[in-house]
Amino acid sequence: MLQVSRSDRADLVGGMVLVAIGALWSWEAGGYGYLGEEGRLAAGTLPALAGAVLALCGVAVCLSALLRARTSGRGATREEPAGKEESGESPRPPMDARLRRVLLLCGLLVCLLTAPLLGFTVSFALLTFFVVKVLEGRGLLLAVGCAGAIFGFGYLIFETLLQVPLP
Repeated sequence: MLQVSRSDRADLVGGMVLVAIGALWSWEAGGYGYLGEEGRLAAGTLPALAGAVLALCGVAVCLSALLRARTSGRGATREEPAGKEESGESPRPPMDARLRRVLLLCGLLVCLLTAPLLGFTVSFALLTFFVVKVLEGRGLLLAVGCAGAIFGFGYLIFETLLQVPLP
């Protein structure tokens, strides 16, 4: 039987949540259409692709966790954090890592829900700011710069060059 550690179970759940959010994101983007007039890309193309990539990343996380569980069940050793070997308890990820995962998923959900109100580029730039500043703990200037670059890139590519209005 396949033995799955706590951290692998957490990765499986996280991967499934990413798949669900990505699928929902792609589904909702379909309401905006994929192709506009004259065969141009429509407003739903980028969010649908982003959702599909997010779902594929979730599948990759799930597969990685299952492969780790499968190889650890065959006698392969996996490095575990120090400090739990003597007590016999299975190692748990630190609370800080769990909190970051939850906050990231909440940030993705807020980004998804605010995209129709603020627009995709603005909500994704705000998510970028949140990840860099809050989750990664980087400086304010770097966070604003990354968010501004994401916003500028999205606006330049889709609004200016492709002339595709994003939701």
